Amino acid sequence: MSNLLLTVCPYILLAAGMVLSLALFVMLKAEIQKQGLRAQRDLAASRELVDQLTRRIEGLEARIARQRQEPVANVTVPAVAVPPSPTRQTPLNDARRTEILSLAIAGKNPEQIASQTGAPKHEVALLLKLQQQQRKSLAVTSA
Repeated sequence: MSNLLLTVCPYILLAAGMVLSLALFVMLKAEIQKQGLRAQRDLAASRELVDQLTRRIEGLEARIARQRQEPVANVTVPAVAVPPSPTRQTPLNDARRTEILSLAIAGKNPEQIASQTGAPKHEVALLLKLQQQQRKSLAVTSA
């Protein structure tokens, strides 16, 4: 009996392997069919979405074409469409520099000098700072 079992056992195992391979093949084929159906559904949904978007684009293009053909009515354009350019202040010339330095020697602060001369406050402060540095450098070189 054991001899018979030993001779039949490889055939039984071979048959079981073939049955399992066949079952695996059938399951794989079913899965491939499911994926194919899912891909077809997705493709149909994508085509429908493309059709909807195409119709919307065509509707918008027609609307734009109609609006381009209609005359523009009751449009008021403001008298000044461009804002005025900021007033540009004149640069400091020698006369203004002299005036600013004279006022500084007279004891006025930069804000007072700027309001009196019409020069920007930062330019007055810069001029006074440069004058002060120049005095320091002259004092160092003469000493």
